[in-house]
Amino acid sequence: MAASDRLHAFVSDRFGDARSLREWPVHAVEGTQIIVGRIDLLIDTPDGFVVIDHKSFPGTIEVEGERLLAFAGQAGLYARALERVTGRACREYWLHQPVAALVTKVALDPSSSR
Repeated sequence: MAASDRLHAFVSDRFGDARSLREWPVHAVEGTQIIVGRIDLLIDTPDGFVVIDHKSFPGTIEVEGERLLAFAGQAGLYARALERVTGRACREYWLHQPVAALVTKVALDPSSSR
C-alpha cells in the first residue's frame, strides 16, 4: 500500500488532474515491425503523454546502467507508436521502482530502438 500511495502522490503532485490510463494497450506498425504492448501507466497531459513504467524486481536500476538501456528500446517504440497513432508526442518517460521507493525520469531518444 505504501508503494501505491507514493506513486499516486507523485503523479498527483507532478501532473495534477491529468488523466491516468492504466495498462494502456499499444498497437502500431513501423516499417515491417508490429509494435504491440501495454504501457503500465500513461498520463495524458495537455502538453503530451507521459509514460511511467513499473519495474518491481529487488534492487535499483542505475540511470546509466545496462538494465536501464534495455528498457530504453521498448520505451522508444511505445513513444513512437503513441505519436504515430495519436499525432501527439510522448514528452516524458519515468521508471517507477516501487521496491526501492524510486521514481526516476529517463531521457530517451525516441529513435533509440531503430
